[in-house]
Amino acid sequence: LLYVTDLTHNDPVYVSLISVAEFAPIFLFAIIGGTFADRWRPKRTMVSCDLLSAASIFIVLLALWYGSWQVLLLSTFFSAILSQFSQPSAMKILKQHVAPEQLQGVMALFQSLMALFMVIGPVVGTFIYQHFGIFSSLSITGMLFLISALVLTRIPQDEQVIEIDRPTHFIEELKEGIHYVWNNRTLRTLGGTFTIIGLAVGLIQPLMVFVAIENLG
Repeated sequence: LLYVTDLTHNDPVYVSLISVAEFAPIFLFAIIGGTFADRWRPKRTMVSCDLLSAASIFIVLLALWYGSWQVLLLSTFFSAILSQFSQPSAMKILKQHVAPEQLQGVMALFQSLMALFMVIGPVVGTFIYQHFGIFSSLSITGMLFLISALVLTRIPQDEQVIEIDRPTHFIEELKEGIHYVWNNRTLRTLGGTFTIIGLAVGLIQPLMVFVAIENLG
C-alpha cells in the first residue's frame, strides 16, 4: 500500500484496488475455502499455502525488478485467496489436537496472537519499508512465509479419514453448508452482522489513507 501510494502519487483508483485485492477474496472464497478445508488434510493445506504465498512474493520481486509494479495487485489477491484455505484448516487442526475442555482457552490465545500481530505487523512493516525499501520488505515477507511453512511441519501428522458413506461432491457440501447457516437463526444473524461490518470497513479503510496523507503529508 505504501509503495503504491508513493508510486502513483496517491491515485485513488490504485489505492482502492489494493483494498479490493485484499478483501475481495474473503467475500469470494471464504465459503469455498471452508468447504475444501473439510475435504483436504489441514496440515498439508497450510504448508502448501505458505509455500505458494512465498513463491508469489518472489515472483513479484522479479516483476518489480523488470519495472512491472501492477503485479503487486495480483500477488495481494492471490495471497488473500490462499489465506481463505489456510485459516479454516487452522481451526480444524485445533479441533483435532486440542482437548474439548481446553479448546476455548486455546482459541482465545490464538485470536489474541492474531490481533497482536495485526497491530505490530504494520508498524514493523512501515519501518522496514521507509528505511530499506520495497525489495527488502518483500524479501523479508517471502522469507517469513517460508519460515512459517517450516514451523508448520512440526504439527502432528494429519489424521487419516476413512470414508464410510458414499463420497459427497463439493457442490453438495457447499449447498448443505449454506442451507445450514441460512436455517440457523443465530448463524444467519451473525452472518448478516459481519456483512454490514465488512461493508463499513471497506468504505472506511481506503479513506483513512487519504485522511492521513492530507493531514500529515
